[in-house]
Parts: sequence; C-alpha cells; structure tokens
Amino acid sequence: MTKYPLISIVIPTYNRAAYLRQAIDSALGQDYPNFEVIVVDDGSTDETPQICSEYGDKIRYIRKKNGGTASALNCGIRNMKGEWFKWLSSDDVLEPHALSSLLRCSNITKSRIVYSSYKVIDQNNKVISSWTEIKRSHEEFLSVLIKYHIGNGSSILIHKSCFIEVGLFDEKLRVAEDYDWWLRAAALHNIRFSACQAFTLNYRVHVQALTYSYKPQHPRYNYFMRNRLLRQLKSKNPRLYKWLKKHRYPYNLKGLTVYVRRKLFSLLPSQVGRNLFKIKKEIDAHKNSRQ
Repeated sequence: MTKYPLISIVIPTYNRAAYLRQAIDSALGQDYPNFEVIVVDDGSTDETPQICSEYGDKIRYIRKKNGGTASALNCGIRNMKGEWFKWLSSDDVLEPHALSSLLRCSNITKSRIVYSSYKVIDQNNKVISSWTEIKRSHEEFLSVLIKYHIGNGSSILIHKSCFIEVGLFDEKLRVAEDYDWWLRAAALHNIRFSACQAFTLNYRVHVQALTYSYKPQHPRYNYFMRNRLLRQLKSKNPRLYKWLKKHRYPYNLKGLTVYVRRKLFSLLPSQVGRNLFKIKKEIDAHKNSRQ
C-alpha cells in the first residue's frame, strides 16, 4: 500500500462564485502531500469559469451542461486519477489537516469510507454551531441511517473501489443524493462507515444553498429512499430487513428531547407555556451560577 495514495478532491459547483475561491484555496492548502483538485462546473452562468482560470494548472477544470449535483459528482469520479475520492461542496471550506486526518482514520479503522465532525459557518465565515460525530458499530450505524441521514457529504472520504461495488450517485435525484448512496453502500453492500471525530470541515449555511431550495421536499425524498431500500432488502436480505424494521434508534437523543419538549409546550395555553419557560430559564441560570 502506498504511504501517500493520491486523493482526488472533487468540487461540484453551480453559480457559487461568491464562495468558490475560498473552497478551492482550502483544497489547495492541505498539509497532505499527494492530491489533485477537480472543479466540475455544472453549467454556471456567473464568473465561475474566470475564477477557475486564475488557478491555471493547479486545478483541473471541467465544464458540463447543467444536470444537478449528482451528475457533477459522477463527472468528477469518472475523471479522477486518485485512489480516494474527497467531495467538497463549493460553498464549504476544508481544514488544512482534512485529508491527513481522514486517511489516518481510515488506516486505523481499516474502513473504505470515513466521515468527520464539522463546524457550521454562516456567509461571513462565522462559526455558529458544530456537530461531533459519534463512533458506532456497523449495526448501530445502519439502525440509525435507516431513519436519519448520518454525516455530511463534504466531510467524507471514499475509496474508489466502493463506486465499483455500489455504483455512482443517482442523477435522477436533485437533492439528498448522498443519503441515497449511503443507504445503498451500508445496507445493500455492507460497507462500513467510520466516524473521524476531528473537525475537518466548515459547512456553510446560507439562503442560496441547494438544501434550502429543496427543504420542503426533504421528508418526501427521504421517505421514498428509505422505503425503496427496504423493498430491495426484503427480497435480497430478509434477515437484515427484519432486523432493521425492529431496530431503529434516534440519531440525536438530545435533539429528540428538545423537539418533544417544544411539541408539548405548543399544546399548552400560551400563558402557561410562557410561565413554565420562565421558570426553566431561572433554574438554568441558578445552576450556571453555582458552577
């Protein structure tokens, strides 16, 4: 095995000129010694071609007709020279140690797919939250994945052999193409995903993001993909199908608790709810003052 295998960083982009330079610079600024950067322009109508031309031969620039994120990712995969595939959305930012941290985790866990913790930033690069990924067994990962999308597409590192087994991203999907691929890889092909707890990514949220455009449709997409997978499993792997139907664990117990609490509060008369919320704030403030 090569000590420093070639890693292909694929940046699919569509009209993200405002953030593209920062994404490319973060890819080029890796402390890992052996990588290539491929920018797949999915038919942008802004300054994307001009920005990419500024980098010369530091990057490989591929322009194609607009077809969605999945088609841009697949174009990058077909053209990459690396042994490993690293996805980076064009409005996100990699930490300098991203590639080295993910590959180190892969070597330790012997996994062909690794995903990491990440920070959430706004349009001005201000960190507004973070998400720490939890290490799970393959069975635990599956039991959660069947109900919730685990991980972040831009935080993931995938060995190219996985695409030979699983296939490419589904180009019919205009959103959640990563969730669909995760389900197929983990459940149908029994490929293990390993969590790297290092923060390798700054994930940007902004109103122009694709996930905002399709947000109302997310539940419908996820419901469709989960049920499609379960139908496939029912015939191909009845034992796993029955196990998954029985074991479905919540991804984030704390988040679930907050959701249930808010739901219960919404059922109370408004004045009662406000009084209870006021009492809770006073209790929390008292606890903090004693720490």
